[in-house]
Amino acid sequence: MEYTIEEKVLMHDRLSRELIDRITVKEFDLTLLNGWTNSAGENEIVKARIKDGIMTVTGQMSSGTITRNTPIFNFPDG
Repeated sequence: MEYTIEEKVLMHDRLSRELIDRITVKEFDLTLLNGWTNSAGENEIVKARIKDGIMTVTGQMSSGTITRNTPIFNFPDG
């Protein structure tokens, strides 16, 4: 199948955006809820990191409410 120059440019732009979205690392400081506190000190806050479409959460927290359906934090948009 032959593509026009315009179609090739559009495909290239779309693929470039998809690749950038996949390799871009996004980090978010998480706001702790319901009495949870950061227990690792000021240098190790609880964070969410999104890389290659996978979110990981790092950090240490303690002293919060432990009941069913009580959130520790809200995940960021993105």
